[in-house]
Amino acid sequence: MADTKITGLLSPQVTTNPATDVLPIVNIADTLMASSGSTRKITVNQILGSGGTATLASATISGDLTVDTNVLKVDSTNDRVGIGTASPAYKLEVVAPAGNNIVSTFRSGDATAANNAGGGFQSISSATAASRVARVWLDADGADLSSGDYFFIQKNGNSGTVEFVQSSNAAMTFLTNGTERARFNSTGNLAFANGLGIDFSAVTGGTGTATGNVLNDYEEGTFTPTISAGAGTPTTTTVNTAQYTKIGKIVVVQIDISIVNIGTASGVLQFTLPFTQGTDANVGATRDVGATANMGQIFYTSPTTAGLAIYNNATVWVNGYRIRGTYTYTV
Repeated sequence: MADTKITGLLSPQVTTNPATDVLPIVNIADTLMASSGSTRKITVNQILGSGGTATLASATISGDLTVDTNVLKVDSTNDRVGIGTASPAYKLEVVAPAGNNIVSTFRSGDATAANNAGGGFQSISSATAASRVARVWLDADGADLSSGDYFFIQKNGNSGTVEFVQSSNAAMTFLTNGTERARFNSTGNLAFANGLGIDFSAVTGGTGTATGNVLNDYEEGTFTPTISAGAGTPTTTTVNTAQYTKIGKIVVVQIDISIVNIGTASGVLQFTLPFTQGTDANVGATRDVGATANMGQIFYTSPTTAGLAIYNNATVWVNGYRIRGTYTYTV
């Protein structure tokens, strides 16, 4: 480019070419300028960096800003910012290419990558509706989805499911007011904190008055009952089965007892219960599956025991009897 003399200044409304029109500058570090009287020049593009490297301490842009077509777009008319789009439709719109993309991430800046925590948004586009996925993820071990220990919420396309995914075999806890209320544990079960449970108050019906609507207890197990008689002492009895199911305040006991040697026993057969019973309005049924097939009943005898008797008041204490029964009671 030949030297250009400044012979006149036109008004700033005249259109200029930032690539070729030049500005005179004085390079104070160049001592030759003073001795030779030569002039230096630079274009506007060079100042802004397209023809070299430019550093701006600050800049105020009153109109739109466009960087590389759609890499970054500031829409000053609508006060919107677009990344990956030249026409942002929202305050901030980020558009990724088609396919499987990590659209955005947010993370800490620790120099050791594994120390970082963060999250982001992932999109998977597809012409097949069921294959489309929108995913928000959190990763506290590197913030890069590479550790196998991260959590994400995922919405599948085609009116598909919403998934909450804990990628590792760890619990997912639910807290309110800083206190744990429930969790999905590592075995996949939903566990409530002590005293909490499923609240059915919204579906209470009938003509009675509800005194409790929270199901907060369920348990299955076996127990070892102690067998005794209303009078005397049996020599040998065998408990073949003693198991229970407890749902809230209701306990259902299943029992299978063989009478091997009655000894001096007479009266009702009694057995201890896995939980203390709260009232005497409890009842159960039995059957001798041994020699007689006699029916019988189980009934309340004390808070900790139930009694077993044959329906016609015949003695239950017969060598060879095997009594099976079910007893339901409240705690």
